[in-house]
Amino acid sequence: MPRSSASVSPQEHHDPAASPASNSAVLMAADADAAAASPYGEDPRKAAAAAMAMTSPCPLLQGAKPAAVPSVFCFHSICYSVNQGRKKSLFSRCIEPCVGLAAKRKSTQFTSISDDEAKAAAPPKFRVILNEISGFARSGEVLAIMGSSGCGKTTLLDVLSHRIASAAASAGPLAGGRTGYIELGDKPTTDDLMRRISAYVMQDDLMYATLTARETLMFSAEMNLPRSFSYKEKQERVERLLELLSLQHAANTLIGNENLRGVSGGERKRVAIGAHIVHDPKILFLDEPTSGLDSSNAYRVVKILKDIAITSESIVIMVIHQPSFRVLEQIDQLLLLSTGNMIFFGPPPHLPAFFDAFGTPVPKFANPTEFALELLEQLKSTSEAALMELVAFAADWHRSRDHMAHAKTGRHAKPALLSAGPDGEGGEAEMNGGGGGGGGHGRKSAEGGRRFCGKLAKMGKGAGGQEEDAVESGHKGTHRYANSWFREFSILFVRSGLMIVRNPLLYFLRLMLLTVAGFLLASLFYKPSHDPKGMLERLAYQSFIVAMLFFCSADATPIFIMERNIFIRETSHNTYRASTYVMATMAVYVPLQALMALTLTLESWWTVGLSGGFSGALFFATICFLCLFTGNAISTFASSFFKNMILAYATVISTMAYFTLVSGFYIHRTSIPKFWIWLHYLSPMKYAFEALVQNEFVRDGGPCYLTLNEAFDIEPVSTYVNTTRLKPALTAFLPNIVTPGVGKLTAQSCIMTGTFISRKYLDIVELNKYQSMAVLFSMAVSVRIGYFLVLTLIYKTKRK
Repeated sequence: MPRSSASVSPQEHHDPAASPASNSAVLMAADADAAAASPYGEDPRKAAAAAMAMTSPCPLLQGAKPAAVPSVFCFHSICYSVNQGRKKSLFSRCIEPCVGLAAKRKSTQFTSISDDEAKAAAPPKFRVILNEISGFARSGEVLAIMGSSGCGKTTLLDVLSHRIASAAASAGPLAGGRTGYIELGDKPTTDDLMRRISAYVMQDDLMYATLTARETLMFSAEMNLPRSFSYKEKQERVERLLELLSLQHAANTLIGNENLRGVSGGERKRVAIGAHIVHDPKILFLDEPTSGLDSSNAYRVVKILKDIAITSESIVIMVIHQPSFRVLEQIDQLLLLSTGNMIFFGPPPHLPAFFDAFGTPVPKFANPTEFALELLEQLKSTSEAALMELVAFAADWHRSRDHMAHAKTGRHAKPALLSAGPDGEGGEAEMNGGGGGGGGHGRKSAEGGRRFCGKLAKMGKGAGGQEEDAVESGHKGTHRYANSWFREFSILFVRSGLMIVRNPLLYFLRLMLLTVAGFLLASLFYKPSHDPKGMLERLAYQSFIVAMLFFCSADATPIFIMERNIFIRETSHNTYRASTYVMATMAVYVPLQALMALTLTLESWWTVGLSGGFSGALFFATICFLCLFTGNAISTFASSFFKNMILAYATVISTMAYFTLVSGFYIHRTSIPKFWIWLHYLSPMKYAFEALVQNEFVRDGGPCYLTLNEAFDIEPVSTYVNTTRLKPALTAFLPNIVTPGVGKLTAQSCIMTGTFISRKYLDIVELNKYQSMAVLFSMAVSVRIGYFLVLTLIYKTKRK
């Protein structure tokens, strides 16, 4: 791509060793020049904050004082790459340590390897997503990251917010993972620090559809505000936020979703922002907050973000697409990316000068950001070399003293901050690779980043004549979580309860269906007789009850799938503990499960004519409750491994079907092949079925299901006995037979008792009914613990 021959010559700047007073004077002069020279109008940060504090009708803004000394969020030589190789399977990850140990043992032997083996042992290839990205933002400023789709905007936002793990300190840009230097207030940032002082607004506006705007903000306030805040103070802050975000008219409107009418798209964005700023984070990250909005709502959202940055002295970093002229007025720093490379960084008014120097001037009256994106797409479609020419020019542009002097006179920027350091070296060179032209990595890149970011922080401290520790101020000594464990549990319990009450189709419809099923069972199994046929009917009833309750619990499968990303978002910044989430979402269903179990018991116990009286009915209801409780745990645990709801359902249903098959009713324990017997003992339905069977059949003085006289009437014995006229003779001879422990046999002697059915027919001899109940409960607890471990180990820091 041809460009003009105009060169960018460096110029002399202020002495970086000048006194704090001189630096402050230069800063004031630069702000005045920026206000006069800006094509977007006057917008000095202090004047805007003072005017807003005086004129704003919102109590949240009234009396706000601008920061005398802005803190600096600086990032330098950010690189990120991913492995292009095939993803390792779970089996490969498990056997890899063993293979590595074997290879280590063989390393002492002098063996030759083939070319194929050498290729297999070569390091994997990586694809660079971000390459040498540097920049900064100060408190009260809005930094916008812009570029075409797939250029790495959201990835950079995730890197800056520490949602992507860093690579080893000595790793290069092609070693995989994140490398580079990120600093806040002259100190490196950490994952824990960023979770405490920042907030991340996702693009999808993930919120609970059945909560209102006010309830959403109130729950966020209760979860995030410090323990020193009273409930009344939290309410007052929420009301101020509703006023600031212009949501008073929609405060009591449900958030809604595609199936539930709720707030508008613009209102939804503002609620999402309000939920993240209620605790006044120092840094606010937003992934495309204007996507899906018209120009008016987009400007309204960005204007609110700018007001928040100024009045709360925070830093706003957002990803944005093609901002309008009015939106550009609210942006202090613009970072333009293309294919992972930094094209431009600086105030938006300087973008036309950048493209003028490249030889592609921005047409008159054209939006420079739209022109930039169109030009980048043209260069990409032309050839990679054409785009790389612009990337190389951008590196020269940002290294030049002339441009950095011009950039430093932009709005809110400090002069002589990037151009030179105490050692006389160009700070802008450090911005692009630690003084090495953008190619430094590892220790060299880190040292360059420390020098570059350190100068920003030291100038900020010197200009104000005071020392501000931006990292520790307001955060040192605070609790990791805003609330105690029990307070978190109560808040989450109330929120989950509201969602149950407002979503009757998912929960109370299940209660109605179970009620109908109870009436159907009561009519089908009405008063079965005490004979072999009635015995089979009672066993079928017990087995069907267990299977029905477990399969009914599969409705819990989509719950976590729908809440997954909300959980990730909320726990990524220590909003609450994973343990309180597990316990609260479990406890909120206990009353509903108990009601369902009691309803089923009242409907069918006495109608079917089961044994045991009140104590037997109470035990029956307890087992029904544990079936629902365990089934819910299994469904929720399984859903934590899947993103696709259909796949999760299929897995849960098929697993429960196999558990039903080996529960002991369809095939007895002694008949199950040895290589499948483990599945029998793993099935929770086995323990529920055996507990119900023993509750019905194993009891003293229970009914007899078959006498000797009745045995003579059963085919084929009855045919033979009646044909040969042996029945009277056998009946007369029976009293002469004395059985130890039974006495004399008669025609009415019982040869099939309930104990015989349980012990001999079904081979239930290992556990009694209370032990079976205890095992069923322990399985439910174990599955819940597994669910907690999955949330803690996999989802706690997972990037969405």
